[in-house]
This record gives sequence, C-alpha cells and structure tokens, in this order.
Amino acid sequence: MMHRRGESGNMIDGNGGNRDSCPVCTARQIVPFLSVAAHSLVRCLGCGVVFLNPLPTEDVSHAFTAEHYNPERVTRQFLGREAEKREEFGRRLSWIDAFGPPTREILDVGCGPGFFLDEARKRGWDACGSEISPASVAHARTHLGLQVSDTPIQHMPFPEATFGAITFWDSLEHFRDPLGVLRAVERMLVPGGVLAVVTPNVSSLIARLCGPNWGWLKPPDHLFLFDPGSLAKILALAGFQLLEMTSKGGDATHLYQVIVRLGAPLGIPASFFMHPVLRRPSHFSCQVIHAAAAPARYLLGRALMGPLIYAVARRTT
Repeated sequence: MMHRRGESGNMIDGNGGNRDSCPVCTARQIVPFLSVAAHSLVRCLGCGVVFLNPLPTEDVSHAFTAEHYNPERVTRQFLGREAEKREEFGRRLSWIDAFGPPTREILDVGCGPGFFLDEARKRGWDACGSEISPASVAHARTHLGLQVSDTPIQHMPFPEATFGAITFWDSLEHFRDPLGVLRAVERMLVPGGVLAVVTPNVSSLIARLCGPNWGWLKPPDHLFLFDPGSLAKILALAGFQLLEMTSKGGDATHLYQVIVRLGAPLGIPASFFMHPVLRRPSHFSCQVIHAAAAPARYLLGRALMGPLIYAVARRTT
C-alpha cells in the first residue's frame, strides 16, 4: 500500500485506506464515533478530534467539492442569503479588528463566492481568497472582481509573512490534512498576524441531541470535526497562540433545521413550519424560533456548547 507524508508530516494513506493513528496528534487511540450514510467517523481519545475514516484521497475530495458545490447549490446556499451573509461577515471583520492585525492584507481560505472578501475590501483591506469550487470562484471573479485562486491553499506559493490576517470561515473541517494546512498558513502570516476560525462544534448540545442526524456531520463534505479542546490542540501544534475561543448559536435558518430534525421522531412534519405557498421555512417561524432560543443560545455559548466555535489565534514568531 502506497503512503505519503501530508503537510503536517503525518502518514496519510494515498489510497484512502483506514488509519490507526490520529492525523492531528498521532495518538493510536482511535475509537468509533458514528456511522453516517455508509461513512465511518472515529474519535481520537488523545486530542478529541473526530474524523472520517478512511479519508478520501485529495483528488477524490476535490472532485466531490466541485460537484457538490455546483452552480445550483451555490445559488441556493450562498447567493440566496447574500444580505444575511454580508451582515454576519461585517461582524466578523469587527471581531478581527479588535485584535489589532499588524497589516491590512487578508486571505480568506475557502472564500466561497466572495462576500466576506468584498466586505473586507470595502473596509480598506487588501483582500484575496482561495476556493476550489469552480462555481464560487467564477462568481467571486466575474461578479465581484476579486482576486481568488482555485489552487488549494497548501499549494499556493505565497511568500512568508504576507498577510496580517487569515480566515477560515466554515472551511477548516473540509481539509484532509488540517494540521498541515494550518502550518502552511502560519508561515504566511506576518509575526503577530491574526488567524480567525469558525467551525462546527462536535461537542455542542445540539450535536449530542441529534446524533447521526446532526446537520453538520455531512460526510464526505466535512472530513474533520472539532470541539473546543481539539481545536485548541491543533492550533497549538501548528504554532499559534490562542487568544480567544467562544461558542455561538446558529442563525434562524439553522435553528429551524434543528427543530425539524428533533421533531421528526415525534411525528411533527417539516411542513408544519413551512410557508404554505413557497414551501420553504417561513420567515415568521424562523424568527420565532430564533427569539425563543435566545436565552439557551447565550448559556450554551458561555459553556462552549453552542453549535459553532469561534477562535482567534496569533502567529508568535
């Protein structure tokens, strides 16, 4: 069986075979976690990371991304929620600014159709991105005039100390060698540069309640899933100093999806929450669910058990 070393230096099965050690911490303490749609997820008892085992090869993973994030999905998932996405990205830019990035060059890894980069550019950032979905790259380049490369980030020839900030918005979980990717971008940051990550929280309350029906499992789209402990571990292994870690709830649409999943075993059909004509979640039902869940979202966030982990780290050397 052929093997090669990933960017992290760990052994990776080139044929997508099963691993007996953790790709993050190398511990040989791998136990079954969940089976989802014929895919096996395992958990490392050493660092807590959850990953797909076997992992797909890089070529297979890229082919899946290109097919999965096709023009129809990009339109539905991103372009159809552009105003909502831009508002959230504005908040994230303010969050990054609070940590005083040393320069105004920013790289967004897995930038999608480019809304975050466009908002960053409006605020005076010199912004560029990396994205392997052809449909997303085409939109970012053609409609927004952005500098977006379709080369995987770990293969991009950026000189050392290029960026003051690098972001991973719901993208770190897609990489088959996340430690190698983080080590690659660490050298791209200037000393004192800021790394910002948002990723699903596999130890969130809703993940525990939903089990195999948790919406962010998504194999083979999501290859790795983190909890606060495993995310802190991988950032430290990549050479970063963790500055802040918080947990936040999902948006109204996500909360609607959660309620639908939890309601299914109780015999509550998804149509109960849908607009009778448009046959999609009604704005009213989403907003009611979001408002009603506000106290729970606050408490879960404080306990680092919200659906999403927000982390900021700094390059120290």
